[in-house]
Amino acid sequence: MKSKLLLGILGAFLAIGCSHERPGADTFNLDVAFEITLQNESGENLLDPRTEGAINPEDVKLYYVEGGKAQEVYDETSDLPKSFMVFRSGDSYRMRIIQNPSKTEDRPLTLIQWNETDVDTIQSEYLKGDRYIIQDKIYYNGKLSWSTGDSFEPYFAVVKN
Repeated sequence: MKSKLLLGILGAFLAIGCSHERPGADTFNLDVAFEITLQNESGENLLDPRTEGAINPEDVKLYYVEGGKAQEVYDETSDLPKSFMVFRSGDSYRMRIIQNPSKTEDRPLTLIQWNETDVDTIQSEYLKGDRYIIQDKIYYNGKLSWSTGDSFEPYFAVVKN
């Protein structure tokens, strides 16, 4: 009798523990972030607050363009409400930007407004599947600035006049 009870309990545990789902089958890989350094023509980092003429992150706005309409990015519940951050990396400053992750646009467009008069464009080509969107190429102001063939880390320098 005890062996039947034990077999029943063991069978129940095995039935509960077995799953036909692959581990991670309910996950989605969204890889749309990249980093830049922003320099003037003299090579000074414009993200460093000590640099004369430095960019003030409070003035920067990001816009995602969908169907030809630009929408300012702001999500107060996010760790990055404006979808970008400026941070120190070693002895330099970088900006991490979360691009437009549109599933409907072929080359989603992100606008970065540095101030009232200076706006740059970011477009990317993505590898897309049911469970992933992964950046493959990044175009900054229409120029190919990074691709997966260049390096693993999506990073490049931008020179502002």
